[in-house]
Formats: sequence, C-alpha cells, structure tokens
Amino acid sequence: EIEQTNLRLEKQKIEITKKNVELLSTMEELRNTQQQLLMKEKMAALGDLVAGIAHEINNPIGTVTSSTDVTGRCLQKIEIVLEQSSTIEQLRSNPQLPKAIKIIKDNIRVTLTAGHRIATIVKSLKNFAGLDEATYRVVDIHDGLDSTLTLLESEFRGRIEIEKQYGELPKVGCYPSQLNQVFMNLLKNAVQAIENKGVVRIQTRRQDGRVEIKISDSGRGIPAEKLSRIFDFGFSSGSERVKMGSGLVTAFNIIQKHDGEILANSEPGKGSTFTVLLPVR
Repeated sequence: EIEQTNLRLEKQKIEITKKNVELLSTMEELRNTQQQLLMKEKMAALGDLVAGIAHEINNPIGTVTSSTDVTGRCLQKIEIVLEQSSTIEQLRSNPQLPKAIKIIKDNIRVTLTAGHRIATIVKSLKNFAGLDEATYRVVDIHDGLDSTLTLLESEFRGRIEIEKQYGELPKVGCYPSQLNQVFMNLLKNAVQAIENKGVVRIQTRRQDGRVEIKISDSGRGIPAEKLSRIFDFGFSSGSERVKMGSGLVTAFNIIQKHDGEILANSEPGKGSTFTVLLPVR
C-alpha cells in the first residue's frame, strides 16, 4: 500500500511539474502578446503624432515658400525700377518702389514668425522624446507638459480649450521621455472623451511632499462599474470613452516605475480627472 501511495505521489508530482511547465509557457506567451499589443499601441500613437507634427510643420513651411515667392517677385520689380530710373528723384517718385519695399518687410516678418513656429515644434519634439538625455535626471514637469501640448496642438485647435493652472513646483527626478509619454496618453485620452467642443484643464501643485498633476476633461465620463478596470491590460468598455487601450496601461506602468500613483475619477456626463502623483527627490 505504501508503494502504491508513493507511485501515486510520484505520478502527481510528474503531473504537477508538467502543469507548471505549461503554466510558465502560457505566462510567457501572455507576456509576449502583451508586449506585442503595447508595441502596436505605441506605433499607432507614433503614427498619429507624426501626422499631427507634419501638419503643424507644413503650415509654416507653406508660409515661408509663399513669402519667398512674393519677395522674389518684388525684388524683380525693384530691379526694373532701378534700371528705368536715371536719377535719385525719378527713383523716389516711382510709386512701385515703396510698395515693393513694404511687401518685402511684411514678408520678412511673416517668414520669421513661421521659422519661430517650426523651431518651437522641433524643440518640443526634442524635449518630448528626451533626445538630449535618455537617462534618469531632474526636470521641470511644466516643460514636459508644454512640449506635449505643442505637439498635440493640431488636435486641440478650434475644438478644445486648454486651461493651464500651474503651481510652484520643485524639479522632479524621472525618465523625462517616459513621463512625457504619460502626459501624451492622458491628454489624448482627454481629447477623445470630448465629442464636440470642450475644455481640458491641467493643474499642478505640490501636495504632501509629492508633485500632483491633474488632467481633467469635460467629456462624457466613465461609468463607475468600468472606472476601476481602465488600467487593466486589454480592458475595453465597448464605448469610445475608454479607447486608449494599452495607452492607459502604459501610463500606469510608467508611473509605478517612478514610485508614483495614478488615480482616475469620473462622473458620467460631466467628465473625468486623472491625477498623477510623483515623489520629490
């Protein structure tokens, strides 16, 4: 009987070992699937970002091209006036000369404005991506928020009013590009929550030794029974309100890696607020 019991135990041990191997294999497969889905989400977000930046840069580039063309034609007119004028008096009395000069001056101002806009977008993109520094460092949270807002401007313009209520904050130790990804995901989520026109409010303050960033929207809100699951990987509410998918999961994971918290509050029909809490170091 003891021998039979030992055989049964040995058989159960082999079966348990087999199940453990299968379980480990399943967990690894789930991890790989999650990573693939997260990568797809990141690539989709990157595609949207690139399209928005291309639109934002194309506008000032078009302005520069148009202004350069007009300036070139004005210079041709000035050359003709100079060739036709044999004296200073004739030159001064020609009405085409001051008109052409004024147009050139105006175009220079327009071109400088467009160039400044392009430089701002490039600087914001550089700051957002953390191209200067990909390691852990101390940064101004407001710089990251403003850079992200600049890159998302095409999604806000004409539809979403941005309200910024920035408090006095200490600098925070973090991985800047990762934190900017959190801001991007939360702001895009806020935009998607608003069907027509609305408001996105960003508030910052120092709270109990931590930095608090609140991003609120005036959108449709999230039902209470779904709110507790929005940070679960693969969760879908079946509505457009929670369509960020792994974007919110990514934000949650990044904040956890920074020893912080991310909280969500919502009231259907009135909007939602996502609160990020980061330790000051």
